[in-house]
Amino acid sequence: MKKILLSCLVFIGFFCIKIGTGKASFLEKVPLSDENWYLVILGFVLVGIGLLGFCLLPQKKELSPDTKICPRCETVYDHKPRQDEKCPKCESKLEELKGFYDRHPEKRL
Repeated sequence: MKKILLSCLVFIGFFCIKIGTGKASFLEKVPLSDENWYLVILGFVLVGIGLLGFCLLPQKKELSPDTKICPRCETVYDHKPRQDEKCPKCESKLEELKGFYDRHPEKRL
């Protein structure tokens, strides 16, 4: 949903720049004057906000096959913490993260 909103901001920004500079092919030519300079500035601001938003969106992290979770304290480990596969905090046996919340629906928020 955020990507759609940011895409719309960028599109509207480019549209404002085109109208403000008089380069919108489907509208009659409008010379850049004191009346439409604000459209160019608004366009650059909208494009900037949209592109900045894309850069700040969180990236989905790929799970490694060794990603484990402790069922008691729900701490996630990207590597094997120990050879016996026990949680260093509470000594519970670790499980694979993939499918953990399907196996334990009561742990879902």
